Amino acid sequence: DAWWHATYGKDVLIWSPPHLQLHLGAGITAIGLLFAIAGQAGRGAFRRRWVWQGAMLLVYVDLVHRALFVLAHYTMIPETRTPDFYPFLAALLLPMVLVSAGRALGPGAPVLAGLAFLAVSVANDLLLLAIDFDRYTVTPIVVGPALALAAFARLLGSVRERGWAAAASGALVVVVFTAMEAAWMAAVVGRPWPVGRVLSGLPWSLLAGVLSGYVGWVVGGFLQAIATGTAPFRA
Repeated sequence: DAWWHATYGKDVLIWSPPHLQLHLGAGITAIGLLFAIAGQAGRGAFRRRWVWQGAMLLVYVDLVHRALFVLAHYTMIPETRTPDFYPFLAALLLPMVLVSAGRALGPGAPVLAGLAFLAVSVANDLLLLAIDFDRYTVTPIVVGPALALAAFARLLGSVRERGWAAAASGALVVVVFTAMEAAWMAAVVGRPWPVGRVLSGLPWSLLAGVLSGYVGWVVGGFLQAIATGTAPFRA
């Protein structure tokens, strides 16, 4: 990163090769921490289940942050939130994180992770306000899609453990996220998204959400298996 800055100067956004490489490495590290903590369920400091669940949730909060922070200017400046590519980028990672949390820790985990991330975001905004630092915009409120995901999981019952249910859950996250952001852009920012552009980008976002949700189901299944000693997938 130091070489990059010395060669090309300052970065306007985080979208530079060394920054994205660092971000990818940190994300892989976080997933590795999830597997490490999952393997310690019921042991040592994690013998109390709530301590173990809390540690897992903290890592998921970090992953929620990374799924949004890597979007760079799309979450920093509302005027650059495009109605097609922005939801697609969010669909690549956000469903995976939420679906994985739901399978590894239970249907309420995505909501808790979303609420914790919201609390951190609000605290961060208050600190910036206290030092009179100009804030870009309100960070997307992930707890909205997380609540829809939790309600859908309860509606599905035991079949939520199936891969197709996880894929549908990923699509649901995308729909709720897109609708929430469209409402925000229209009602608060005052730059309503053209319906045609939203609809033209939605199929690609849904496809990304389906695949992302399925990957989250696989990751969550392995975490569940490591923590409980059960098989990660059913025949």
